Amino acid sequence: MAFLTTKPEPGERGLKGRVDVNCLPVISPPSRVYFHYDAFDESVKSYRARWQLVDRVRIQNPQAFPTFPLFDGKKNIFSSTQLALPNDVSGTFSVSMEGGRKQYGVTLTLVARIYPQHLRNLASNASLEEKNQRLTAITLLNVLVRMGPATSAGALLKGRSFFTERGRQLSQDGTLEFWRGFYQSIRPSASGLVLNVDTAVALVYPSVNLLEAITKWLRRSPDELKRVILRGQLHERKRVERDIKRYLKGIRVKFSHRPTAASRVVDKFIWEAPATFTFDNNELGKEQSVADYFAGMGHRLNYPSVPIMVSFGSAALPIELLKIESGQFYRGAMPENVQAELLKFATHRPQERLNMLRDAYRDLRYNDSKYLRDAGMRIDENHLSIEARVLTPPVLELYQRKIEWNSRDEDRTKGAWNMKDKVLYRASRFLHLAVVDAANAHGPRLGDVIHQMKGILYQIGIRFEKTSTHVLSPFDLQQNLDRLRSEIRNQNPAITNPTDVLVLVLVQDSAKAVREYVKWWGDVKRGIPTQVVKASKLMGQKGFDQYVRNLGLKINAKCGGLNMVPARPNASIMPPPPPRPSEGSQHVGFTMVCGLDTSHPPSGSSSPTMVGFVYSVDSRGVDYRAEIQVQPPRVEIVSTVGQMMLDALFQFSRTGSRIVTRVVFYRDGVSEGQFEEVANKEIALIYQAFDKMEKAVGVRPKLTFIVVGKKHHIRFFPERRLGDQTGNAVPGTVVDTQITTSDPNLFDFYMCSHGALIGTSRPAHYTVLRDDGGYSADDLQQFSHDLCHVYQIATRSVSIPAPVYYADKVAGRGSILFHTAELDTASLSSDGRTPQEWASLFYHKGTEDKPNIVYPHRATLQRMFWL
Repeated sequence: MAFLTTKPEPGERGLKGRVDVNCLPVISPPSRVYFHYDAFDESVKSYRARWQLVDRVRIQNPQAFPTFPLFDGKKNIFSSTQLALPNDVSGTFSVSMEGGRKQYGVTLTLVARIYPQHLRNLASNASLEEKNQRLTAITLLNVLVRMGPATSAGALLKGRSFFTERGRQLSQDGTLEFWRGFYQSIRPSASGLVLNVDTAVALVYPSVNLLEAITKWLRRSPDELKRVILRGQLHERKRVERDIKRYLKGIRVKFSHRPTAASRVVDKFIWEAPATFTFDNNELGKEQSVADYFAGMGHRLNYPSVPIMVSFGSAALPIELLKIESGQFYRGAMPENVQAELLKFATHRPQERLNMLRDAYRDLRYNDSKYLRDAGMRIDENHLSIEARVLTPPVLELYQRKIEWNSRDEDRTKGAWNMKDKVLYRASRFLHLAVVDAANAHGPRLGDVIHQMKGILYQIGIRFEKTSTHVLSPFDLQQNLDRLRSEIRNQNPAITNPTDVLVLVLVQDSAKAVREYVKWWGDVKRGIPTQVVKASKLMGQKGFDQYVRNLGLKINAKCGGLNMVPARPNASIMPPPPPRPSEGSQHVGFTMVCGLDTSHPPSGSSSPTMVGFVYSVDSRGVDYRAEIQVQPPRVEIVSTVGQMMLDALFQFSRTGSRIVTRVVFYRDGVSEGQFEEVANKEIALIYQAFDKMEKAVGVRPKLTFIVVGKKHHIRFFPERRLGDQTGNAVPGTVVDTQITTSDPNLFDFYMCSHGALIGTSRPAHYTVLRDDGGYSADDLQQFSHDLCHVYQIATRSVSIPAPVYYADKVAGRGSILFHTAELDTASLSSDGRTPQEWASLFYHKGTEDKPNIVYPHRATLQRMFWL
């Protein structure tokens, strides 16, 4: 399926100025012919091992490598001269690794020649005949840039980034190190080839004794580890064993007692102590413990009774004799206690970030690189300075008030406004507020705090007819909440709908499981709105007024209210609806806004990928409903999007003659390499839904499909009049020239719609794949910017349109839907099943049954429950 047939002209609206961008122009691409070789197969999985193998092959076979080969760390090797391979275009070399324990056969095969005109075509925006040829040419350019850091001593490589020890920092608990580095990527743009360079950070294992690493990670002493593993309850022991495996499995360790030996990979643990684990020592002719064996070797153990060892084949080694090899990336889930430290380490204000990049250019000295000189490639080490525009924020409407960005309470440079003395646009009314104390926070102050809270909520429009307070144990919470529900309904017969009641639950700060169970009970089992609150926040007096007002935004939006709406939606994309037509007249045309995202499980998990789909049901694009689907793990393309779209169209039209004639669809989570697959599958399925809609009502909607991305490294450094007091771009800053795509069938732009709270703001990247409406760049940009101001639980603009945020939150509800689920891992293979058959393993829509996963309650789906 083709993308755009006509690419719109760049936008014109807004205050014009200039921004520097962290992109360096490529003055001249390589002027030499390069030979492209394919190497390796899937059996060589380690990035590190591949580099070592290529280096060994080169050193052991100098006659085959007249020049130093360029390697991308995966399977591509490039050379400026043809390699002297045994069979001219291919050859296999035998290489030994790990002290001769492993033998590899490395086969190199010539697959292509890359000529200078291929690279010039990239720079001049001309399309190549073969897509693979284009991708290979870009890979070559990136390898040329990366070879300098890749071959320098002590550098760690990860994708297109490299990291060094300079400025590294140990986390406070001593479990991980933070390393600084830089990201580098050459890409074709509308102004030619550019090199995008940005700062980067990585988590690295510290090179410490394995026993020290484990005790710090688990926050347990060696004696506590011994107690848990030998005498602890089964669930506690299993949790400790699982956490150790997740932290250390797959890392390489050195041997303290054999410092010259090659490092080995940790694969299997033995949960026995060296003092009690015995083996037959053939040399002594008797059985001997591991601890006694090493004592006889002159290595007396300090902790022989700690029941953790690592198995290497037939050998079992105590963990205190093993040391983590330096320079290994940590790839597990980031611990919560490390997140704040890493954020502080990685955060830099714009000027500081700019200075770091300029220092990097001086250190990297691109034009002095022997690899770039040999290629005839030159890079301008001055940032691109390009034109930018600042769009105006939308006027927002509250109850009998408007936010017009002309008062002290409205900061246009931050995209923020204050809710003091303002009432929500459409506030919720409840027959009953049930306050549940599950944090043991009850006391003489709780009643006063709840009274103060209700008073503040009353000021913004939220009303409660009755209030009751209940102290419930977090244990057996389901039965406790069900009893509470029955009591409330018996006391107040007027309660007929689940949304007549709000259950506010006070929990302790670390109560994730309690929160998930409350949400499952409310959203899935009963359809009753719930709000989980940390008791320390509600009971604390500091910032109480602002905290409760923010809490009110969440409560109102998730219970059917609206906090603010755009006073005047974009007239081109979302024109105001005309008066309701009389019977027999033409249907009224409405615009529906959609968002779609996926949430993938961790690597190796059998849990499914969750799909979140949201769609607007009003004429201003602020009130949304959601669909949740499941699909096989780590599958990004959504095969059910057509049916979800059809359901949304009919749901929208159920009120009177509200027929959708325009759909603006925002898709998150896909990369540039997936655009074609998205067009051929997801967009095609949406068009099939439109065909069915046309047959049913005689109207076919027009589709505008926009991919929104945040996983990129473009940053803006604005001139003073386009920047805020921190040096960041002000909300509304948009760039749609020079650094955008050179593809004539795609239209893209970068836009900062939010004010940076910390560090350097990251613009969102919008790529328009389809636009049947033929909208101008100005209309698409302003419409997207306006949607960033109607995220219902914030009093400031956000970085991406509200429906994208909503879809992300809906997809992230998987952990709650899987609450207490027991999955049969063996049954989860998706082979041979359609996506619909595979999904049926997990839930039955519209029932209160609970197999592995259940669908939200019908009442829940009638409101924005995910907020």
